[in-house]
Amino acid sequence: QPGPLVSMFTAESLPFNGKTRRNDIYETLPGRIVLSYLAASRGDIPRDAALSVINVPERGIQRSLFTSQRTNLLSPDISGFPPASRRALIELSRELRMMNGLDPFSCIKYLRKKIGLDRYIKEYSASHATEGLDLYPILDILEEDARGHTTYADWCEHISIKRSAENNNPDDPKSGIRFLSFHSAKGLEFDTVIIIDAVEGTVPSARALARDNLEEERRMFYVALTRAARELYVLYAKEHCGRPAAPSRFIGEMSD
Repeated sequence: QPGPLVSMFTAESLPFNGKTRRNDIYETLPGRIVLSYLAASRGDIPRDAALSVINVPERGIQRSLFTSQRTNLLSPDISGFPPASRRALIELSRELRMMNGLDPFSCIKYLRKKIGLDRYIKEYSASHATEGLDLYPILDILEEDARGHTTYADWCEHISIKRSAENNNPDDPKSGIRFLSFHSAKGLEFDTVIIIDAVEGTVPSARALARDNLEEERRMFYVALTRAARELYVLYAKEHCGRPAAPSRFIGEMSD
């Protein structure tokens, strides 16, 4: 995932290019939920953000009763709601007040483990398996992206700067380092290729491991390797997104 590198390159004013906005983690389902929850824990939010929060996970709160363009879930107006929805809104308000005093990194951890976002995203991915969705790793990326930001406003500024940098870097091979997926690198050649995050669960993906379907990912890894005309670097770390990581099994096959 290029996200951390984009942040680093932006901070150091290093030139890069590639249409990374196509993979904007903040526009994914997990990204929208996380940002909506953090906004809700700070106060007044638009109706669409409130609807992204109230039933994630499922609480049985009636969406149709949210008629105002903006709402405050920290102190919601529960008049007109049936008893079950009232109780759920009161509990949601309590959870959001807990998040209100936390930094973004801790908020995401609380959201994942205490509120149940991990389970929700796993179940959602499983129910949409035919579409090839594997959204759970995005939660790890979001959590790591939020690390070190002391306030919600600070993280939002970081997101805005990163998006601006991505949009302002043209897709011109002469303008800097290119960030490419294995698929988008097909048919191209470079003097130097650096493959990052070559760890189990990423290369191959957790979805491929779960389905025992490795051949396509092995083929794409080979495609990435063969883009290098002179120098090739394959990088992996002992930890990935804060967890112990093992080198990709494909690395051991490179000498075969």
